[in-house]
Amino acid sequence: MPESLRILILEDSEADAELVLRELRRGGLEFTSHRVDSAEAMAAALRSGHWDAVIADYTMPGFTAIDALQVLREHELDLPFVIVSGTTGEAVAVEAMKGGAHDYLMKDNLTRLVPAVRREVREAAQRRQRRRAERELAEAAEARARYEFIVNTSRDFMSLVDSDYTYQAVNKAYCNAMQKTREEVIGRAVAEIWGPDTYDRIIKDQLERCFAGDDVQYEEWFEFGPLGRRYFHVCYTPFHNQDGVVTHVVVVSRDITERKLMEEELAEKGEELEQKRQQLERLVAQREAELERKTTDLSELRRQLKRHQAIAGMVGGSSEMARLFDSIRDVAAVNVPVLIQGESGTGKELVARGIHAEGPRADNAFIAVNCGALPEGLLESELFGHVEGAFTGAVRDRKGRFELADGGTIFLDEVADLPPAMQVKLLRVVQEGKFEPVGGERSVKVDVRLISATNKDLRAEVAAGRFREDLYYRLAVVPIHVPALRERLGDIPLLAEHVLARSIEKMARPIVDLADSAVLALTQYDWPGNVRELENAIQYALVRCKDGPLKAEHLPPTVTRPAAAGTAPGNPARKEKLTVERVRRALKAADGNKVRAARLLGVSRATLYRFLDGHDLAG
Repeated sequence: MPESLRILILEDSEADAELVLRELRRGGLEFTSHRVDSAEAMAAALRSGHWDAVIADYTMPGFTAIDALQVLREHELDLPFVIVSGTTGEAVAVEAMKGGAHDYLMKDNLTRLVPAVRREVREAAQRRQRRRAERELAEAAEARARYEFIVNTSRDFMSLVDSDYTYQAVNKAYCNAMQKTREEVIGRAVAEIWGPDTYDRIIKDQLERCFAGDDVQYEEWFEFGPLGRRYFHVCYTPFHNQDGVVTHVVVVSRDITERKLMEEELAEKGEELEQKRQQLERLVAQREAELERKTTDLSELRRQLKRHQAIAGMVGGSSEMARLFDSIRDVAAVNVPVLIQGESGTGKELVARGIHAEGPRADNAFIAVNCGALPEGLLESELFGHVEGAFTGAVRDRKGRFELADGGTIFLDEVADLPPAMQVKLLRVVQEGKFEPVGGERSVKVDVRLISATNKDLRAEVAAGRFREDLYYRLAVVPIHVPALRERLGDIPLLAEHVLARSIEKMARPIVDLADSAVLALTQYDWPGNVRELENAIQYALVRCKDGPLKAEHLPPTVTRPAAAGTAPGNPARKEKLTVERVRRALKAADGNKVRAARLLGVSRATLYRFLDGHDLAG
């Protein structure tokens, strides 16, 4: 049992919690504890670190011990769970034990609490040890099975000989070639199996050298049982014990008769040998050229992979996203306020989460607050918390988001919507790192990384007098711009494939491909709703697509209408006329690949090349 236990106490009453703590101290138990009174607080505590045991009141307002057991199951935790309750009755105890509790005690008699905790912690440790041992045994059995599979599926003839020159193991190929069972070979002397002539002439000296510590390799003709006269490449490898003594020799024989016969035939026929040599040289040259091509392809693949690498779920290979990823990595290591600006739907919160995940606070809390979604009367309490009695309904102390984010990151979304009074309070937090909860007199000091975001022009808000200039400069130490989707058209095919795969999994739909017509339609649209609108469009299309590839016709009309504007009425098969803008978008979506762009546009390569020859797309 650990020297000092970490005990999570589920109790809405401080007095009852103190009763439990007093009993634990009286029983001589060394421990640290933490009290929670809701499923959300319990889940947060479980995420915060390791716990050795849980002591729970059976019934709390809106939260029972049975609910707490469900939370443990959701977190896949096997923790000792002891219920202390003022509720009597055998039915209650039976329900608790069926739910997974390890013991049930009454609050008016806690004399068994410490022994119960000690016993359950010890048994939990034993369960973990048993599972670990079972896992290790299973892994060892799997490793042995893999070893036996490899050995017995090898075409080489393998055997293990001990220091008495007796067979201890042979593989399946050896038995098949000798037409003997393992039982007929194992335990018998090598000389007995091969016969004295072959043993004395070839094998004996090699075994003696190998048991002396030498690796031995040679090639020789053998009369190998039913196989007849065959030519083998034979390797003798010594096996040393922990003291360095050779206890066994591993013998591997490879049948290279066909190669030997070919070499002899080539030696007899010089002209044919030269032809074979030239053929071999050509084959080597082809292999080298193929290897060079594959090396080039691998380098290109690595380059593309580096371009397409994602942070916090963001996907993109465009230069705009590469700059954004670089900015995230650069700023993640430095604890300065960051202001993320961009249109709605561009993924500003993902950028904030990426900065948090790439930085040294990644293991601590990330707390997000939408400043525009909360009424002004609740916003201060939400951010800074309140004390009991601060206002009607404040029945207990409550931590605010800043205090919950202590040691981690707080993300203020839509920060431009903060009312003036809250801007003043936020400015103090940014400057001094402290605040007072609503109704409180004691200052709370926190260490948080501050990231804010807005879809508004914050400079314009400052100029209009709606946002404090001093707060703006405090928040925007490092501004980051998130590009709109129409600014990175080259990412649309990659994004569309990513969103489609995720939507298929979420909607449990059969896998479908994204047709070129759909990709072209997606690249022709301006996406005022950005990535969020793209996700909606893909999900809409997936609902309409019954089978086969997902095509442009399955997309929402708002997306396909611009691309369909040039289609002749009554003739939907007629191709849309090429324009500079259409071709520019297709080339950007195809990452400059003209063959891919022509396929997206539904024209031949020759048609696209003629168009490019007659138009200047440099701009």
